[in-house]
Amino acid sequence: MNDDSVLSELATLRDWLRHAVSRFTAARLFFGHGSQDAYDEAAYLILHTLHLPPDRLEPFLDANLTRGER
Repeated sequence: MNDDSVLSELATLRDWLRHAVSRFTAARLFFGHGSQDAYDEAAYLILHTLHLPPDRLEPFLDANLTRGER
């Protein structure tokens, strides 16, 4: 499955978070400038990009992203 078909299946913030964590882990990224691990980094980047509070992930996990937010 290519990246475009995978990305087209991601609907919720939870989907995007899981995908980002998987990709960051596979890329063996180093975390040391504010984030402890792939989950924290992905959560921060997603929340920041969507202009959501950086400390409030849980209430938004099952929200569907709009086409413009994707």
